[in-house]
Amino acid sequence: MVLPVGRLELTTDVIFGPKVSDAAHQADISIGQVHIRITPKVDGLAWCDEDGVLASRGQDGIYGEDMSAAFERGLVTVSGRNHGAGEVVVVEQYFKYHIAKQFDIDHPRNFMVGLVATEKIKPHHANALEAGVCRFVPYSTLEWVDCSLEEFRSSWHELLMESYLLR
Repeated sequence: MVLPVGRLELTTDVIFGPKVSDAAHQADISIGQVHIRITPKVDGLAWCDEDGVLASRGQDGIYGEDMSAAFERGLVTVSGRNHGAGEVVVVEQYFKYHIAKQFDIDHPRNFMVGLVATEKIKPHHANALEAGVCRFVPYSTLEWVDCSLEEFRSSWHELLMESYLLR
């Protein structure tokens, strides 16, 4: 089943370039009305949980697969269901001390890909699921720093550090 999932993420290249100004102009919004929300980086698999369906983002960033069975396997959510876009992650400390070296897995995202892509759960995935460390983290639950586009462009380093400290 293919599901539409929408979320626009901007890089600093886009924010400093002309695209934001052009988009604001096309939408008849003054550049002073544009606000930036800075959140901590969540480095997992981009999924969306809406209307009782947990869906992957898909290769095109819009249409993904129904991944709701991940909850049946033991995936937990940070704040209940149906909070929209977010990421599926494994707790970093658990990965570092219980997975990375023992199973020669370089990155937590690779571990999560292995978990969701397999038909038969491997013991190290089962242990992580049992420990409750495989989680869906909705972006809406993250703390954030909000600022104007102008403020971001002039103080981006300090704002990003403030966002980093929210972790």
